[in-house]
This record gives sequence, C-alpha cells and structure tokens, in this order.
Amino acid sequence: MLNIGTKRAWFLTLTGSLLCLSLAVGLAMTRPALADEDAANGGADAGDAPRMDDVAEKVDAAEDEVDADLDLAELLRLPRMAEQGEFIRMLDVVESGRIGDDRLIGHLAEALKRHKANKEARSERLAEAYDRAIERMESAVDEGRYEQAIYRAIEARSSAPDPKQMLEAPYVTEVVEEVLARAEKAVDDRHWLDALGIYRALNLLYEYSDKYREPMKLVERRVSLIRLYAPENYSEMYVEHLKRQGEEDPEAPNLPDSDWEDRLENITSEMLHDALFRAERLHVAQEGYQPLLAGMIDGLKVFLDTPALVDTFSGLEDGDALETLQRELRQIDQEVRENGDRRIDSLTASGYVDRILRTNRLTVELPERVVIHELANGAMASLDEYSGMIWPSELSDLERTLRGSFTGVGIQIEQRQGRLTVSSPLEGTPAHQAGIQPGDVIATVDGRSTEGWSLDRAVREITGPEGTEVVLEIERAGVDDPIEVPIERAPIAIQSVMGWQRKEGGGWDYYIDPELKIGYIRLTTFNPDTRDDLIEALERMEEDKGLNGLVLDLRGNPGGLLSAATEVADLFVNEGVLVSTVGPREMRNETHYARADRTRPYFPMTVLIDTGSASASEIVAGALQDHHRAQVVGSRSWGKGSVQIPLPVDDARARVKLTIQQYRLPGGRLIHREPGDETWGIEPDLEIRLNFNEVEEVRNFRRELDILRDNNGDSPAAMPEDQDNDEPPRAEQLLTDGIDPQLEAGLLMLTTRLVARDIALAEIQRKPEEAASP
Repeated sequence: MLNIGTKRAWFLTLTGSLLCLSLAVGLAMTRPALADEDAANGGADAGDAPRMDDVAEKVDAAEDEVDADLDLAELLRLPRMAEQGEFIRMLDVVESGRIGDDRLIGHLAEALKRHKANKEARSERLAEAYDRAIERMESAVDEGRYEQAIYRAIEARSSAPDPKQMLEAPYVTEVVEEVLARAEKAVDDRHWLDALGIYRALNLLYEYSDKYREPMKLVERRVSLIRLYAPENYSEMYVEHLKRQGEEDPEAPNLPDSDWEDRLENITSEMLHDALFRAERLHVAQEGYQPLLAGMIDGLKVFLDTPALVDTFSGLEDGDALETLQRELRQIDQEVRENGDRRIDSLTASGYVDRILRTNRLTVELPERVVIHELANGAMASLDEYSGMIWPSELSDLERTLRGSFTGVGIQIEQRQGRLTVSSPLEGTPAHQAGIQPGDVIATVDGRSTEGWSLDRAVREITGPEGTEVVLEIERAGVDDPIEVPIERAPIAIQSVMGWQRKEGGGWDYYIDPELKIGYIRLTTFNPDTRDDLIEALERMEEDKGLNGLVLDLRGNPGGLLSAATEVADLFVNEGVLVSTVGPREMRNETHYARADRTRPYFPMTVLIDTGSASASEIVAGALQDHHRAQVVGSRSWGKGSVQIPLPVDDARARVKLTIQQYRLPGGRLIHREPGDETWGIEPDLEIRLNFNEVEEVRNFRRELDILRDNNGDSPAAMPEDQDNDEPPRAEQLLTDGIDPQLEAGLLMLTTRLVARDIALAEIQRKPEEAASP
C-alpha cells in the first residue's frame, strides 16, 4: 500500500490544484448578472433596499464624478468573487487600498482576515484527519477487521479534497477488493449479518454510484425474513456474527414479544389484488403491472431460497414440492417478462396471483397469508423505497401518526440503506438535549435490535407514556463503538423558527451581525405555525435595528408540510412558480405561485443546506435559488422530493402507501433522487463540505447554544462532562474559531454585497453634493 507521506502529498497537491481551478473557474464563469438576478424577483416596496443593479447603473452614470482613487468597478466585482468563494483573493483587493479604507471596508477586511486564518487552520486539520483515517483503515485491514476498514475509508473520504478521486486511489481500491471478496464468501457461507455489514459499508463509501445497493438489498431481505419467521435462528446468527467480529460472550438480541402470526393476522388476498390495482394506476412511475409482478415473484423466490425458514415451515423440506412451486414461479416470470412493452391488464395480473396461491396450496402448503405478505412486499419494493404495505396489525400506529399528537423523544426517522436512521432530532426535544444527531443509526431500542423493523414499528417502540424512559443504542459515523443514550419521553412541541443566540431569560437574538444589520434564522421543520413565527422574527428585526440581509439556515431540516414550504418561499419571491407537483395521468398536478401581496420588502439572502436538508426545505432552497433570490451555500441536500399517501385496500382493512407525485422546482428540476442518479436535490451555488468531525462539532456547539440558561449563564440541563460549566459557549465562536465554515462563507457573501453597495452609493451621493457646495 501507498505510504502515508505519499498520501499526504497527494492531499496537499490536490488541495492546491483545486484552489487554482476554483480561481480559474471564478474568472471564466459567473452566474447571471446581479442586475438580472435582482430585477427578476424580490418583494413589495423593494425600493426601500437598494439593489446591486441600481448601484451599478449609478456607478456607470457617475463614473466621471467619483474620486479617481476609489475604484468603484473593482468594488462592485467583490460580490461576484464572494459568490465563487474567492475570499482570499478578495482580501488582496481590500488590502490594496484601491477601494478605500473607511469603516465598512475595515469591517469586511477583518472578516476576510479571520476567514483566511480559519481556512489555513482548517486545511491543516483536514489533512491530519485524512492521514489519521487512512492509518486507521490500514490498521483495521492488518487486524482483519474489514468492515471497520471500510468505515475508516468513509471517514477519510469526508476529509479528502476530491472524494471521487480518492476512491480511485490504489490504497483504497485494494482494500475494497479484499473486503468485497470477504462479503461474497460470507454470502456463500450464509453468514448473512457479516455480508450485510460489509455491503452497507461499501454502499456508504460509494453512495454516489449505488453500485452495491442491489446486493445489499438482497442480503437485507434475507436477514429480515429470518428475523420475522425464524427468530431463534436469527438470535444464533447474531451471536455468531458478534463472535466473528471479536466480541467475547456476546448477548443474544432482545426480540419482539409478538411472533409472525400476530404480525400477519387478518391478511387477505384481496389486499394484494387491490394494492396491485392501485399501484398500477396511481404510482408516479406509471410503468404498468410488469415491474410489480416481477418484484412480487422475486420477493417470493428469495423467501423460498432462504434455508433458515425450513424450521418454521415444514413444507419447504419437500424438495419435489418446492421445485414444483419454483418452476411455476419461473414460468410466470418468463411470461411476464416476455410481454415487454405490451401492457398487462388487471385481470391477467390477478390471474398470476391466483396461480401462485393455487400452486402453493398444491405443493409446500405455506400459510396463505405468508405468501400474500411476501408477494405484496416484493411488489411494492419494486416501485421505490418509500412505497409499501401497511398491514392490519400496523394500522393503529398509522392512525396515531396521522393525528400528530404523541409523547416521545423528538426525532424524525427514516430507512436509509435498510437501517433505522435519524433524519434529525427536533430542536428542544429530549432527543436533541441528549445529543442524538442526524445520521445516527438506531441499532437497538431498550436492548432490542432494530434490524428489519418497519418505520411504523419504530414509532410504536420509541414513543410511549410521558415520563417513561427509553434507551436507544446508536451507531455514529466516525465512532467505533455504539453509544447508549437513555431518554425520558415527553410531549413533543416543535419550535420551528430559531435565532442566532438565546437572550438572557428567554427569547431569541436574531442578529448575526448587528453592525450591518444582518439577521440569522434557522428553520428546524415546516409546520402550520412556521410562516407566522418567521414573520414575527423578521418584523422584530425590522422594528429593532432594521434588516439589511438574512442568513436562512435550513441545515438538518427534514421537511414538513408542503403548504408551509410554499408560504415561506412566498415571503421572499414576488411572482412566478414556487413549486409544482407532477404525477401519473390520473392524479391532478398542482402548481403553487408566489403572490406579491404576501412578499416581504427586499433584502439580500443566503441559504444554508446540507445532506440533512430534505423535502420541504429543498423546496424552499430550490425556489429561492431558481428565482435568483438567494445564494445557496453548503453541501448537496438529501433528495427527498416525492409525495406519499396511504390508500385503503380490502375495504380499508389495510393500506398501501404509494408515491404518487414528485416535486418540480421553478427551473424544471426534479428534487427526488432515484437509484443511479448522478445529480439530485439542491446543489449549492458554493459547495463547502464538512467532514464527520466538523459536522458533529457544529451540531454539538449549536445544541449547547440553544439551551435556555438563567441570567448567570447557567443551564438547568446537565452539560456534557467535557464542557466547562463556567464558560457557556458564545455564538460568535462559530465564526471566530472557524467552527462553522458553511455559515462563515454564507455570512461573508452578505457582508460583501452590503459593504460594496453602501460604499458605492455613499460615494456617488457625496460627489454631487461637493460639486454643489460654494
């Protein structure tokens, strides 16, 4: 393998190359003219806030009048440079003296100097983090801990200047080849949990290609089948897996009290027939019955080809009977695939279902509800990761979720690569205070493994009576050992609008830069109160010092109501499309427009996003970006741009949840990420990626800032052991200490625009006054 010195040289050389490339791109390629950007959109009474296009016109008109020592053209180029992230080059211009040296220039110069120092320190930290992760990867390989080796490679990728190029480096590809061989051997040996851990790690490492997604899904399917139908076999498999990982005397997992018969109670064939019919008519892909039937057959094939299930279903021991059923499945599969582009009608599809059920009764005699369960789950899995069945035993959880009233811990969860994953803790909730972070994988709940859990079951297990405790064991990227987090359940009241820092005794200070009157607002979710709460925060600043610019932070925001998203976007966009929904031929598509009478007075904006920004937050960021109303800074958003609804089947005895629409942004982009996509979600105008440690530091620091303290700065909640109780964190440390590079860049963009605008206007106005003086 390549030695670390060579790897470090590669890191630093590539960093320098990227910087040169960035400067070259910044000179050769610019966004549409600011005049066009600002003229296209904005709010009512926009004349209250001068725009850069107005300033540029006045500069042209007054070119012969202004001080020859003040290069206004150079001054007005600074905002363009800021959009490209060329802050170091900007500092050279500012320090040259060509644009003056008044108070505002000094304010900008200090911010740029701080950024330069922070960037240099960060480059060194990233190089060290990269070296450290590669060393740990090599150590894991030497010790035979191949799954851990891949996770160390993931950690290294987060610090690499060019992640894709790093993945092609020999010292990474060699490890991947070795680990992949181990996964394939684990599959051959039926060590399903070994294989699953490796494929999940590989899928994370190559998340932009999805090259390991299908083998991972297949192994996940087998594990979930064994867990549901053969829990004792699963327990043995789990213990043996931990032993092979080097754990001594591992404990068996706590399995659910209910068995598969309870889970599958009251399932009927009508549920499958109805679900297929509704999916063919209403799913957004509109690909007909062919993929549904193919997925249905594949689902049952995997079930029949999982030997561990023989202990539960004795009919699978009859080799001749099993072969007859498998042969019938192959025959139906061939017929379905031979149809090609010809559409299969509902009668034919139902006939295939009946053939399978009849053949089962004549051969292996599986309980019919088991066959229906596996056929339906396979069919829905062929559509997308968000569609699926909601069986009779799960209906009560669905109804409780739709009511929206519950006590719990305050987390948004979803399935990512088949694992129960935190989209985001909700601000101010028990989970947030306990340190749960977006991306945390919930491995166990009260000691019970979550492997194979549905989202509905996760909600059922994690929520509970007020005052009771639930213990979550989470796995966190970059942390070797699981973390046990006890949390006391409480009523969940979501505060969706938060500010820069807490005021003593309560309330928010929204000013991130009081001198330039730049505000900062974080939206943590989109609920019915978000618009009104946001207006209240904006009006508070307008009535206080005034509002010249705004940083809108949507990082870690998992979404919420579409109506709330359009209401928020409408506050800043004067006219035009905000978002539209597109669906199949039988669904009514909707377009949401901005209205001028709802729009706030104009001020410049930047929007912060990251991989935790999803759904409604992507709609807002995308609308502001497409209307050139704001610059977007951060890392690519999650890519959840689809709409699901639960539809009744078999006289509402069950539901089928279907993706029926996708969101389209004003510029025509679809937000949603499909398997194999190279682009998705919202791509920032200025990309600034944070590595795992930086993401954790920003979130931990912000969580401490959000604690409501008394007038002495003390917190009523327990602080982490490594936190100095006598020195509560200060919000400005996010900038002065270089903790949050994304926020720093977003603020610099606004600072540059405001300084350039105000100095140019002041100079233009001063010269005619001097000429008119006696």
